[in-house]
Amino acid sequence: MKISRIMAAAAAAALAAGMVTTTAFAGRDSIPAEELAVYFKDGNHTLGITGNFSDWGSHPDIPMTDPDGDGIFCGVICGLSAGRYEFKVRSDGNWDDNWGAYDDVQDKTFNSQINCVVEVDDRADIYVTLDTNGDDCVVWPVNFCSTEEMQPSKYGITGNMLNWGVEPDAPMYEIMPGKFVGVLPEVAAGEQQFKVRANSSWDESYGVYEPDYDRTNNSQTNCSTTIPDSGVIVVELDTTGEDNILWPVSFTAIDSANNAFDIRYTGKEKEEPSSPEESDPSQESSQEQESSESGESMTESSEEESVIEISAESGEEISDGQSTTSAEAGVSDTSKSGASNTTSTTTAAATGTTAASSASSASEAPSTGEAVMAILFLSIITAALGVIVLSVKKSSENK
Repeated sequence: MKISRIMAAAAAAALAAGMVTTTAFAGRDSIPAEELAVYFKDGNHTLGITGNFSDWGSHPDIPMTDPDGDGIFCGVICGLSAGRYEFKVRSDGNWDDNWGAYDDVQDKTFNSQINCVVEVDDRADIYVTLDTNGDDCVVWPVNFCSTEEMQPSKYGITGNMLNWGVEPDAPMYEIMPGKFVGVLPEVAAGEQQFKVRANSSWDESYGVYEPDYDRTNNSQTNCSTTIPDSGVIVVELDTTGEDNILWPVSFTAIDSANNAFDIRYTGKEKEEPSSPEESDPSQESSQEQESSESGESMTESSEEESVIEISAESGEEISDGQSTTSAEAGVSDTSKSGASNTTSTTTAAATGTTAASSASSASEAPSTGEAVMAILFLSIITAALGVIVLSVKKSSENK
C-alpha cells in the first residue's frame, strides 16, 4: 500500500508539472512552452499589430520587427487621432497565436488575454513592444505607450527628407532603458538617407558602422534605404553598450501596404564566441617536458616515501632499516627538493602508505558472488557442526 501511495504521488507530481509547462493551442497539439518559444523565433513567422484602428484585420497588420536580434520586437501605430484604441499582437496575420494584456494567471493563455487599450486626446503615435526573451511564449509581455505620455529624448532623426536639419528632427523616445525608437512618417518614394543625432546638433551623431572607416562621431556614413512608393521608417538606437562610438543604429522600412521590406542592423557585426587559441607547439613541448620531469620527480619521491613505515608500537619511522625522527625527515626532504612547504614528509608518507594499503585492500576485496558463496559455505559448516554436537551429546546421554 505504501509503495502504491508513493507511485500515485509521483504520477500526480508529473501531471502537475506537465500542466505548468504544456498548454493547448488552437490548430495544433499541446507543445511545451519552451519548444513553442523556439517555434516563434525560428525566423519563419511574422509578428504584427491589429486592432480597432484597422478594423481588426480588415487591413494589413502593422509589422513588428527585431533588427538587432535582441529579442525585443517593436512596432509603431502612427498618426492616431483622438479616441479610444484597442489592439493586440498576433503571429502570421491570424488569430491562432496572439498576445495582449493579462491581469492574473487565468488570462495567460492564447486568445484569453484581454485587449491592450490606449486613450488618445490628440494626434499621437503608439509604440508597442513584445519581449520574446522568456522561454514561455504564452506569457511574452506586450508593452505600449503613446507619445502623449512620453517625453521626447535628446536623440532625433534627420535626413534628406527633412533637408538635413532645416526642418525639426523626428523625435525618438526611450521605450526601454537605453533603447530609443523614432519614426520618419510619410516618407516619399525614392532613396532616403538619414542619421541619428543628439540635441539637433552634429556634435554627436550615429550612422552605419564600417570596419575600415573612421569611427568618430560625424564620420560615419549615412543610413540608406529606397522606398518603392511611400511609407514610414522606424529607427532604433541602442545605447546600452559602453562605447558610445559604437552605439548601433537599426531601422525597418515599411511601405504603404504595411510590408516590412527592409529590416537592417547597421552596427558592428556581432562576434561569435571565440574558440580557444591554438597554443604554441614549442610551448606545448616545453610543458610536456616539464610535466615529464615533474612526473619523474614525483615518482622518485613516491618510491622514497613508500619504503617508510610507521611502527604502531613505538611511533618511530623506519626507513631502510634506519630510525629517524619526523623533524629530521622533513628537513631532509625540504633541503633536497627546495620546497617552501616545511611540513614533515612523514605525515605524507604515512598517509600515502595508508592510502596504498586501502587501495590494496580494495583491489583484493572479494566480489559479491564470492562473498555469498563464502556465507553459504560457513552456514553449511555451522549446521554440520551443530548436528555433530547434538549427536555426541545424545550418545553420551544414552551411555
